[in-house]
This record gives sequence, structure tokens and C-alpha cells, in this order.
Amino acid sequence: MVKYNQTIVHTTTLGAELLSAILMDLGIDNVTIEDFADVKAILDNKDKLDWDFIDDSLLEEDEDVRLTFYTSADEDGNQLLETVIARLAELRSDVDKGIYGANVDIGSIKYTTQAVDEDWQNSYKAHFTAFALGDDFIIKPTWEDIDAADKVVIEMDPGMAFGTGTHETTSMCALAMQEWAKDFNNAAMDHQSNFSCLDVGTGSGILAMIAAHIGANQISAVELDVDAYEVAGQNFAANGLADRIELINMDVKNYYESVALSAESEGKVFEPFDMVVCNLTSGLIKLILADIKKVTKKGGVLILSGLLKEEINDIVLAVKDHGFELHYTKEKGDWGLVCASSLSD
Repeated sequence: MVKYNQTIVHTTTLGAELLSAILMDLGIDNVTIEDFADVKAILDNKDKLDWDFIDDSLLEEDEDVRLTFYTSADEDGNQLLETVIARLAELRSDVDKGIYGANVDIGSIKYTTQAVDEDWQNSYKAHFTAFALGDDFIIKPTWEDIDAADKVVIEMDPGMAFGTGTHETTSMCALAMQEWAKDFNNAAMDHQSNFSCLDVGTGSGILAMIAAHIGANQISAVELDVDAYEVAGQNFAANGLADRIELINMDVKNYYESVALSAESEGKVFEPFDMVVCNLTSGLIKLILADIKKVTKKGGVLILSGLLKEEINDIVLAVKDHGFELHYTKEKGDWGLVCASSLSD
């Protein structure tokens, strides 16, 4: 059997997300993350879930979050591992400089590497199983069969594109979308699909797929990263939604001009979106807020996440400066969400 190098990094919940982004950038997927916070969340909500038991070993609280990934034990794999280690050092330096904000804790990021004879391409499957997202959705991998007759099932596998729904920012966005969809649909004369949705930086496409199931009758998903764009397209097709979601490989900063000019050339008028959802870093959000404003209808809702809870106030000021009215903010774990409405077109 081919040998692989297994590397385990000790970090925090936030650190695991930052490290996952680094690994994705380097083309390393099938990362597994062991976090006691996930177990605690299950225990805190056990009355709402279907599980009757849990492995006793999981009840032993461990402050460390362990992120595991594999590289091939050959020259190319060893060079890739060296690159990862260098990027770990850069991350530590950036955190110490305050680039990610004050008091950001990524733990020790100490790592151990050992050679293993393991089918790592399939071993990660043990760490990703079906789970509930809100009251209405079940997210499940392709290899698992479940009975969820009373739920909407979205099928997708973990991989290079972020956003299977397990992350706090994705779940907060999904729940906020569901809340606003009820308002949009109730406002419709026939209480049927009556709103449009733009997913900025769609990643795996999970939020665009949720929009399709909560009543959106026009959905566009914009993604600049080619790998994520391809993954989103595969997920839309696998869930029978490719014909309902317009997937565009483009920077959102070019989206308005491109779509508006296209509509004008056809003698049409560009219609801004009723709902715009953006699950990106705070830096990117601030960079594209002016562009997001152009595509958000007056009175339309803007749902922003991907930001740390310490960055909420900064984002609130930014959205107000760009002509949005704040509705509310939320926190979950280390992460935050901002929900606002456009005051004008």
C-alpha cells in the first residue's frame, strides 16, 4: 500500500478554520477536524436530535482542536508538506501582528507528522455524517443513506470548497435566510415563491441551494475561485437544481456592470435582488460593499457572515456608511452575523 504522511495540528476552533483555508489554497482537501465544541453542541441540543447514545470517549473534554490532513510520502508530497509548515509559521506571525484582529487565539499550532499505511481518501468519511441544519434541512454525504421523509435533503460531500453547513457562519446564514424567506413569501399575494436571491462567493453552493428550497424564484450564485465554481456546479447538478440556479464564475465587483449591460443590450432593465447573502471574510465584505449595494433592492435584505464576533461593530458601521439600515446582529461561537436592509436602490 502507498504510504502517506499524516500530520496533526493542535489549534483552536478559529485556528482550524484559518488552517483549513490555507490547506484549501494549497490543494489539500479531505481535512478532518476534531473539536469538542461540536460534541458539546450535540449534548446541549440532545432533546432536539435523534441520537440515543454517544461514545463515552467523546465526553472527555479536550481544549485542543485537532486538524488532520495527509500528504503523499514522495518528493512532491514532502515539498507540499514543507510549504504547509512554512504557511503555519506565516499564520502565527500574522496573528501575533494582529492582522486577524486583537486577541485572536489559534492555539499552539504545534504539529506532529508520521508515516501511515492508510486509505486516507476514504478514512475521512468516518468524520462526516448527515446532520440537521435548522428545522427543515438535512445535509448528507453521497455515501450515506438516511430516512428523512419529513426533511429537505441536500446531498454534498466535504472537499475543497467551504460550506457544508457545519460551520457556524454557514448555519447562521441559512437560518437567517429561512427567517426572511417567510416574510417574503407571506407578503406575496399567493404566498408562493416571490423573491430573488444572490449568493456572493457561493463556495460549495449550499446557501444558493437552500434559497431554492425556501421559495426563491430567481437565484444567482457568483464565485471567483475556479475550483469552488466547479464544485458548486457539481452540487447543483447532483441535487437537481442546475436549471434553477444561475452560476457565474466572476468577481462580484464586475457582476453589476456585466449583468446590467447585458440586460440593457436586450432592452431589459436590471432588477436588484430581494435577498443578498455573503459569507466571506470581513475584509472582503468591506471591499465589495459598494458593489453589493448596487445589486440589493430597496428594502431588500443583506445577510453578512464569515466575520469574527470582534468584527461585528466594524461591519455594522461599514454597512451603515453604504446606505443600509441594521436589523440585527448574532453571534455563534467565535463568529458573527450582520443583517441589514438597503435604504435605497
